[in-house]
Amino acid sequence: MLTPFYDKSVLFEEIRAFLLAYAPYDPSEITYLTTLEGDLGISGLDADEFMYEFFKRFDIDYTGFELSKYFGPEGFSRKTTIYDLLVEDLIEATYQKKWIDPVV
Repeated sequence: MLTPFYDKSVLFEEIRAFLLAYAPYDPSEITYLTTLEGDLGISGLDADEFMYEFFKRFDIDYTGFELSKYFGPEGFSRKTTIYDLLVEDLIEATYQKKWIDPVV
């Protein structure tokens, strides 16, 4: 289990390491404003698996999280989603230990 984090720059490094373990992204391309679907290409079933592992790894209450709000199905246009999640959104959820809907 992770120890509590209070410094968001530490959280950023933890989440970047998690992303790099998930897929071989260029570390320099992952910033606070990197989008999961648009920049990293995470969508469809991959997005479902990624978010499940993210919530589990960082022990986040994901009540209210709706996958289709943030990720389109594989092979379709992103225009079906409402909002493209940012790494910054993952940091905030990790910091709060619960899902914070960035669209509200």
